[in-house]
Amino acid sequence: MKKIFGILCIILLLTGCSNGANNENKNGEAPVVETEKALDEKALQVSLTTLGRASVRIEISDGRVIYIDPYAGSVEAYEKEADYVFVTHQHSDHNVTDRVNLKEGGQIIECPMDIQAGDQMVLEDMILQAVPAYNENHQAKEACGFILKIQDLTLYHSGDTSYLLEMDDLQAYDIDYALLCMDGYYNMGPEEVSRVADAIHAQKVIPIHTDGEGDYNAKTVEAFNHISKLVVEPETTIVLEDLSKPDVPFEIAIEDVMSERLEALEAENLELYMGQITQRNPYFYEEQERWYMGMIDPSISNLYLEVKGIETIDANEVVVTVYQSHDMDTHYEMTYPLLFKYEDGAWHDYGYHFEEEENPLFTVKYMPGETRVEEFSEMLKDAYDHLHFLYEEKPHPYFEMKLFTDQELLRQRTIPSNGYVFTGWSEPDESLKLFTQYDLSYKGYPGVIQHELVHHITIRICNHNLPVWLLEGIAMYDGSAYYGFESSSLLSNMTKKGVKMSLKNLEAIDTTADLPREEIINFYDTSYMYVRYIVETYGHETLMEMFEEAGKKPFNDSALNLNHELENQETMDEVLMTVLGLTKEDLSFAYLDWLKEVDFIE
Repeated sequence: MKKIFGILCIILLLTGCSNGANNENKNGEAPVVETEKALDEKALQVSLTTLGRASVRIEISDGRVIYIDPYAGSVEAYEKEADYVFVTHQHSDHNVTDRVNLKEGGQIIECPMDIQAGDQMVLEDMILQAVPAYNENHQAKEACGFILKIQDLTLYHSGDTSYLLEMDDLQAYDIDYALLCMDGYYNMGPEEVSRVADAIHAQKVIPIHTDGEGDYNAKTVEAFNHISKLVVEPETTIVLEDLSKPDVPFEIAIEDVMSERLEALEAENLELYMGQITQRNPYFYEEQERWYMGMIDPSISNLYLEVKGIETIDANEVVVTVYQSHDMDTHYEMTYPLLFKYEDGAWHDYGYHFEEEENPLFTVKYMPGETRVEEFSEMLKDAYDHLHFLYEEKPHPYFEMKLFTDQELLRQRTIPSNGYVFTGWSEPDESLKLFTQYDLSYKGYPGVIQHELVHHITIRICNHNLPVWLLEGIAMYDGSAYYGFESSSLLSNMTKKGVKMSLKNLEAIDTTADLPREEIINFYDTSYMYVRYIVETYGHETLMEMFEEAGKKPFNDSALNLNHELENQETMDEVLMTVLGLTKEDLSFAYLDWLKEVDFIE
């Protein structure tokens, strides 16, 4: 085990200390709320009972009872008289208010008649904020979701909706519990709900409206596998807690956080290290597994981390400026901002503190000062269009592209033990990462972006069970080459001599090593030519059959499995025999014969 040195020097830089959560009105202002009922000295206890469909009952220890979207549940479930009934919209499975008996002075508040998205009501010591909720089955002007704040406890009931860009604003409310619809028929399905969970940063997500027809569907709930999931079956009651406030201020907690990080790396304890990483962004979680494996590589030593500053965004969110140095082939030094958020009772790392923009297809994250966000977004949209009809598999609905103005930082934050810098990097379960600062004469970016999107799609199809040459070959063929050889720094240098290689020799090349540029070019070009041969001889559909055949095996994690490439080369033997009836030696001979007749390269 190599020795890792780490010294922590914390310089507190407390700026931007404000918390505007839970008190925005429709104009984005922060009103001063005069409550009608003074809070008890002792905090109120709040319980939640799910009733089926989107129906829930909330009980407060001072005797108040609230129903949201009454419809499902037994007669007994509605025996308690209500102080308030909230209705998100007027569909018949949400608005059966005659199931509820009101107390004297009780109030029914229905969308859109009494409240609409953007409106806020103060109800005694509670705040009810209506937020957008809509999709092709629900019109925006006729539906809403509800944010309900009871003392320090904040709940979100989504109503019926799909993922909306407006949901990104909900993280400002510090939501403790989010009740999210996920039937996948009238509303979003479990995978889309994961995107919502990441966007709103709720501490816990309770599945509701889990079936298109019935009141509850356990299979849908099981399919929603987000880290925040909290299963509450119909007519089950739970006591709610304020989950969003840390017990210890971050300025104090950071010392333990960074000490634990160094300890995890020194002891090569993956579980300890990943315990600090948020699981709410699946891309970043997978990226950090790869980064961890890079940092414990024997080639890296003398890791040093120093906290240079802390910027407090609010009580649950801070930015830490970290200085890092380590030795590999040379001495490296860098400084970068990391975003930490308090969730599930601990501080978790969210990665580099990018600025970001979202659109319905993907999220773009970029370093401050980036001037080409729109340009790169358009290139990625074009790649989506080009690949839409080529592959049945589509990109994740929460796909991310991260733009780096610093190429070395891109390498360091991606796979630091890699021996060479790169323009782009992507894996099936990671974001697309790009260096953006080549001058305007560089024409390769569209091809690089489409190349990486092909990786994202095709590696998912094969469950990462195919060797590097085939994965790179299809990304060159369907990605880089789409824009012509002249736009690719690799393909534009292709020669027959460079691509005259057997599969045995091709698979012997270690692409993770610090290779001469000519060898890198020849590897990629030969991979492209083998895929081109397969497509021209057997067809693109047969090529995809090879990916699908490999995908019958479980996912092979390239970040954690040190035998990943060797296993995939063995899988390739099986796939070739199953789909083409060939050995690698057979394919090599056939390819080399075909190459003799090729006339588009010399």
